[in-house]
Amino acid sequence: MSMRDATLIFSADQTLIINHSTATISTNVIDLTGGYQDLDGFGNSIDANIGENGMLKVVMVLSTGYTGNAAGLYASFYSHTAVGVESGTMHWRVLIPTAAAKGTTYVMLVPIADLKRYAGLSYYANTGNGTAGAISAWIDVTHQSPV
Repeated sequence: MSMRDATLIFSADQTLIINHSTATISTNVIDLTGGYQDLDGFGNSIDANIGENGMLKVVMVLSTGYTGNAAGLYASFYSHTAVGVESGTMHWRVLIPTAAAKGTTYVMLVPIADLKRYAGLSYYANTGNGTAGAISAWIDVTHQSPV
């Protein structure tokens, strides 16, 4: 397992008991600039000093299997110039199927140039409600296997 810096964690065993009508934001929204105002005129990070080869790697692992509605759970990655990331730019979205087992892992790459200052995840039940599950998600800065 790779070591994780707590400042790079979006969710640590965050519960996925989610109502269909409400999105749940990751426990942490990460300031990719480390609090520095290194932004261009459009609010994009000029140099976040994170990622590799122009890409940011985001890892999500189910720490408890997901159960609930028949259509699964969406996990979406956003960035924004403000802390309220869910109203910003969605860079990718994954559908986690119902009955996904503990340890199910997703690894996504996002071009750093496309990111705004703040980044976070949103979890949303596709239909119905999530009844069980937990997820951990973080920015991976190692070359090791994330789990």
